Amino acid sequence: MFQLEKWYGDVTTPGGRGVICYAGRLQWGPARVRYAATLVADAHAPREQATTRGVELPQVADDVATWRHAGLGIAGRWCRGAPAIAQCLADGPEGAIDWTCHIPRARAQVRVGDTTLDGWGYVESVRLTIPPWRLPFGTLRWGRYLSDRHWLVWIDWSGGTAGRRCWTWLDGAPQPEAVVHAAGVRGLRGGSRLEFGATRVLRDRPLLDTLRTPLPALARRLAPTLSQAHECKRLGAAALVTAAGASDQGCVLYEDVSW
Repeated sequence: MFQLEKWYGDVTTPGGRGVICYAGRLQWGPARVRYAATLVADAHAPREQATTRGVELPQVADDVATWRHAGLGIAGRWCRGAPAIAQCLADGPEGAIDWTCHIPRARAQVRVGDTTLDGWGYVESVRLTIPPWRLPFGTLRWGRYLSDRHWLVWIDWSGGTAGRRCWTWLDGAPQPEAVVHAAGVRGLRGGSRLEFGATRVLRDRPLLDTLRTPLPALARRLAPTLSQAHECKRLGAAALVTAAGASDQGCVLYEDVSW
């Protein structure tokens, strides 16, 4: 039996700084483990920490999400600025993938060690009962864009048994014509599009390298099936451009994962 609940939260600033937080719990047969990790993108090279000790999952109550971990020196608070959205991404004989964007757009403050960032933030969780080697896609593109006026989030699958699937929301409204590509997202309502600007790489490495720090036993177990998996995560500027050419400036965080 495989069950994974994975939480993700972030905060970014107009200057291109950011903090990403992860927390999760995994059950795989008799094994049960919780893990937490942080990725800090400040003026220096990205810094990462991870642990499997003393992990509690984030809490969402009264339009506020909170999460802290003393060992990682982290404390975060996200105040809701947009309603939650949820989507069942897959449900079949192999299992299910249920995604919840608890806070698509938040005023957030996250402290990690001596770094404290205030800005726009985002919180989501994913529940999987499909084992990693049976995921119904070969490539995953995920991202979120936040500004003073708008928010956009996308999940794009290709390859695998599911074929091409794309879920995209702009300010809470589904965007059935949206197309995710290397330079942004087109096909948004009213002819709008998201254009990526200058971004920097936060991670660009085999997925197993990311798993080895918090979950070495899991990484060893998955090595035969995920040996070719790779992830690239980027942070930077983006603009939401209307058909008339008006431009809304904000911050984008996105990743591409191939299996």
